[in-house]
Amino acid sequence: MNIHPKHALQKLDFPFILNELENLCAGTLGKNLIQQQSFIIDVDVLNNELHL
Repeated sequence: MNIHPKHALQKLDFPFILNELENLCAGTLGKNLIQQQSFIIDVDVLNNELHL
């Protein structure tokens, strides 16, 4: 299910936010975790992640 327009990530500055978070990480483990993050568009997956 696609619940957002294709340009939504750029409008939300998602790549910029990930870059800023990566800059706040002290070590490579945190930086690697940030680089693996993706924008969740599946509502069921999002709800599951929120419950974790």
